[in-house]
Formats: sequence, structure tokens, C-alpha cells
Amino acid sequence: MSLENEIKNILPKKEDHSFASDLHDASKIHHSIIIHQKPEIVFSFWRDFANLPLFMKNLTSVDVISEKRSHWTVGLSYNAQATWDAEIIAEIPGQMISWRSVGDSEVEQAGSVWFLNGVEEGTCVVRLHLAYTIPGGWLAEFATKLVGEDVDSLIQESLYSLKSIVESNEFTALKAPNVMKKNNLTSKDINQ
Repeated sequence: MSLENEIKNILPKKEDHSFASDLHDASKIHHSIIIHQKPEIVFSFWRDFANLPLFMKNLTSVDVISEKRSHWTVGLSYNAQATWDAEIIAEIPGQMISWRSVGDSEVEQAGSVWFLNGVEEGTCVVRLHLAYTIPGGWLAEFATKLVGEDVDSLIQESLYSLKSIVESNEFTALKAPNVMKKNNLTSKDINQ
């Protein structure tokens, strides 16, 4: 079964076109990266939304409202910012998180991130799929590309930052103990 079909089987069916991917002008991004860390470790680090601003460029904060809802703030050029609320619409612990923006959000988006076993033992393939619209439409998106701050470039850069963090010795010493405790793992499970 293809990844696209897996996603379609997991996501709830929406008739009201509230997914950004259903929007006519939505931009779509698909990126993958191989990380030398076990998928459940990378998943747990990502799932703790307080960690996201550590590696996502321009993400100022993620305030967790409930188990499924959060409020996101992104810093933009010229001291502007965009905010939105998001909800998790599907989750497979240790493997996948899927979300969409809700309410009167400045940014409409929907996406999923997968944490899959890599070919090499102890590696993780992170696959990120995102559909979005940004305030200002195509003109704003064109302007962000001119200055290298387009969403596609930022996502790529963020995935490389994630890789750098979770493969580092500092991660093993500082973050891994909390991740291990949440997942009932031992030190043998980290960086094997």
C-alpha cells in the first residue's frame, strides 16, 4: 500500500473542505530525511510540542491547549507574526501525527509527519507532508521565495536542524532521559 493510501485510510473523511489540502490554491510540500536515531525516540521528541521551536526556524512558540489542540505563533519579516490553532486529527504512537488548522486561523494547513524504520538498524526516516495557504496568497509566497524564507526552504532547514539535534551527544545526555522514561526505554535503546 502506498503512503498516500495509508494517509487516506487514517484521516477522517471531511465533506466540508476544511483541510488545507482541499483548498484550490493550497501549496503542498513533501520532504524526507534519514536520522540516526530510533523512530520512537524522534517521534517522542517531536510530539513534545515545546521542542518544536528548538528546530523549526521562525516558530516562536507552540502553546499546548489540550492533548489534541495547540496554538502556534510564527515570527515573520518586519516584526510581523502569524498565529493559528491546530488539532491532531490522527495519531499512531511512535509512528505518525496528523493535524489541521482549526477556527479562524491566519494560516490554513493540514499535514502529517511519519517516523518510519530506516534501512539501517537504529535509523529513522522522517516524512513530512504539508498543505497550506498563507496570508497574502501567491504574491506573499512569491515574496518569501525571493528572500529565501519560503515554507519549502524553511521545512527543509527545520528537518536538518531536527537531525542535528537528535543525533547530537547533547541530546543523548539531556533530552534522551526524558524521552526514554516516557517510552519505557533503556540506555541501550538510544543511539544504537
